Amino acid sequence: MAEPTFRLGHPSPGPSEPKAIKVFAGIWCPFAHVGLRCVVERRAELRREDVVLHVRAWPLELVNGAPLDPEATARHIQELRAQVAPDLFVGFDPNHFPTTTLPALAWVHAAYEMDVKRGEAVSLALRDALFDDGVDISDPDALASIVRAEGVHSFDATDEQAVLADWREEKKRCQRLATLLLRRRRCVLSIAQHPQGRNRAS
Repeated sequence: MAEPTFRLGHPSPGPSEPKAIKVFAGIWCPFAHVGLRCVVERRAELRREDVVLHVRAWPLELVNGAPLDPEATARHIQELRAQVAPDLFVGFDPNHFPTTTLPALAWVHAAYEMDVKRGEAVSLALRDALFDDGVDISDPDALASIVRAEGVHSFDATDEQAVLADWREEKKRCQRLATLLLRRRRCVLSIAQHPQGRNRAS
């Protein structure tokens, strides 16, 4: 079962750039799709068009060591529609589920290299195509058609390498977080098991 992959980073506005909320998110993760759409809706409510989403690559086929299972994803989507997002996933078709998202992620990186707003537009458009229109975004022709409609016409090996770099960076961050949480858990257990020792120390 895939875990939610909506990972918040830190805003990092440049001197002449829009404020950016950086996230690591899998394109075919339905949880991430809901999270990103919530951010977009809230941004519109607050009229904060000066804030953009910088969605970095979190390739779940590498994270999990295998592509996502379309039937398992369909079950998660049913749960999400029933509980939190009845208006999303209306056209999802597990028979048109992608076999990989690596080319799509490379296209997204190429779009962000042009400008961050274009990158956001491509990132969201691909998710909408997959989850709301039932498009197989691993199909090269379908993928290219979606992205070129946003004004992006090609990607190259640099973009493919950037996808892998994003994955490695976030993987290291997750490993550091897991180590920190494990240490804190051991500390809490130690205090719980030896409360008198803690009181003497204090």
